[in-house]
Amino acid sequence: MREGLKEDRYNLRMTPVEPLVPRYLRVGIKERIRSNGAVETALDEESLDQALDYLEKEGVEALAVCFLFSYINPSHERQALEAIRGRFPDAYVSLSHQVLPQIKEFERLSTTVVNSYVGPVFGEYLGNLQERLSLANSDQQILIMQSNGGVAPIEDSRKLAVQAILSGRPPLKSRDGAASSTLAPVWGTIPPKAGASFTAPAKRPCRCSATAWLRNLGSTT
Repeated sequence: MREGLKEDRYNLRMTPVEPLVPRYLRVGIKERIRSNGAVETALDEESLDQALDYLEKEGVEALAVCFLFSYINPSHERQALEAIRGRFPDAYVSLSHQVLPQIKEFERLSTTVVNSYVGPVFGEYLGNLQERLSLANSDQQILIMQSNGGVAPIEDSRKLAVQAILSGRPPLKSRDGAASSTLAPVWGTIPPKAGASFTAPAKRPCRCSATAWLRNLGSTT
């Protein structure tokens, strides 16, 4: 499932972008909520348990849940979350009705997957940042810049990491016109106290966790 947008629209031989979640980690769940929010098919707990058994064997560390009309009636996504928490107590879980509660499944699913893809690493980074600032005796409120130009506290940014994905400063131009330093993901109101110091951690390669997503199976309505 994808849209026809690509960098070179008329290049028929262009290699598709590699999906964040490989096909073998995408599993379907028997359930169906209609477009008016009415439950047509109750969430099949046996189907859900089988899917979680499979994902547990694959060693996933983060999950994204997206059911068709969950933005109208999120009851099945919430029910799935309860089962996931019982099986994956430490996993990073994103529910589509919380990440992007609006129509159009592709956009909602894609955004939810990105949230689970970057969330564990981004949350760890923010936790380290908060800890190091506390060691520097800084009691200022830490706010993380969002893609819409606003700001959010650390806890909200951990849950909705995707909202900070485009939060960096604009590209900087070097003397020869080349762009550099295009993304600075974290900004905040964090001036240290007088005499306090803070040393930023050294850069390290991005460690992305295995991500899986659950979507619904059922008749088209």
